[in-house]
Amino acid sequence: MLKFIDGFDQYGTVASAPSGIEEVWPSNNNPVNFRVRAGRIGGESLELVVSSGTGFITTKNLGNLATIISGVAVNVQNALTTINLLEVREDDNATQGFNVQLQSDGKIAARRGTTTLATTAAAHVVLNTWVYIEMKVSVAEAGSYDIQVNGVSVLSNGSVDTRAGTTNNYGNRVRMYGPVGGAGTGHFYDDFYVCDATGSVNNNFLGDRRVITIFPNADTADEDFALSTGSDSFALLDDNGLDDDTTYVESATVTDRDLFDFESIGSLANINGIQHTAIARKTDVTNFDMDLVTKSGGTTDVAASQTVGSTSYDSFFRIQEEDPDTTDPWTGSGVDAAQFGFDVG
Repeated sequence: MLKFIDGFDQYGTVASAPSGIEEVWPSNNNPVNFRVRAGRIGGESLELVVSSGTGFITTKNLGNLATIISGVAVNVQNALTTINLLEVREDDNATQGFNVQLQSDGKIAARRGTTTLATTAAAHVVLNTWVYIEMKVSVAEAGSYDIQVNGVSVLSNGSVDTRAGTTNNYGNRVRMYGPVGGAGTGHFYDDFYVCDATGSVNNNFLGDRRVITIFPNADTADEDFALSTGSDSFALLDDNGLDDDTTYVESATVTDRDLFDFESIGSLANINGIQHTAIARKTDVTNFDMDLVTKSGGTTDVAASQTVGSTSYDSFFRIQEEDPDTTDPWTGSGVDAAQFGFDVG
C-alpha cells in the first residue's frame, strides 16, 4: 500500500530556500541550508546540504510498518562521501534502523543502525548522475532486505537481523541525509515514495517512478470558505512555496467545503496513486476537524477527519490508489476530470 510520496515540486523556485519543507517533513535539521534545484525530469528537486553538522529530512510517522519499501532518485554533487541515502527510523524516530549507506568509493552498504551487514563489490553511484535507489526491509530479528539501484538488486539477504531497536518489529519513518558543503555541492533528491507490503497493489518495489505535482487552477461550485483577499479561491492556494498568512482561505463553519479543478497531467499510464495534500492551522484555542475531499464523476469521497490542533501550519494528506468513481486505478483523464479540496468536519 502506498503510504507517502513527494516530487519536491512545491517548495519554491530553483535556487531558493525551500518554503514549506518543515510542514511536510517536520523532523529535519539545518533546513536553512537546503535549496530547491532543477528536477531530473522537469519540475524541481531538493538539495540537502549543510555548512556544518548533519542535515536531514524525515517523513511524518507513517504507521507501524513491518515491511518498509522506499525509493528515491539521488544525484550526488561535488564529492562522494560516506552518508546514508535512505534510512528507516524505528521507535517513532528515536532509533536509527536499517539504512542504505553510500560509501566514499561509490559502493553501497546495507546497515542495521551502525552495523554494516554487507557492501557491494562494485561502485553504483557516480558524481553528477541521477540514480534510483530503492530498499525493501522486513524489520525483525529474523528479517530480510533487498537494495536495488536502477531496478537491479545489488544487495539482499533473506534471513538476517534488521531490527536495530530491542522491541518493535516495525519502522515508522524514512529519513534522507545531505553532506557538509556549500550551495550546489549537496545531494539532489527527487521522486520519493514509501509503501509497505500490505494490500493488493503497491506492495513491492515500484521501480523508477516519477512524482508529478499539480496545483489548483480554477474554482468550482463548491466555494464556501472566506477569502483573505481577491475573488478567486484557487489563486490563494496555488503557490509554489508556502506563503503562510499572505494568502489563504478560512472557515469555522462545519460542512463548509471548497473544491478545485487542478492542472492537467495528460495521458499518463501506470499511475500508482495520488496524494492529496493540504496545509492548515487553527487560529484560536479550539481544535477543528478537516476532511480531505475528492469528487470524481458522480462520487464524492470524503476521507476520515484529521484534527488541526496547532496554531502553526501543518500538512495533512491522504493517499488514493484508485479512482473512487470507478474503483479502478487512476488514469490521466480521470485525474484531470476530478476535483479535490477540503471541508470543515
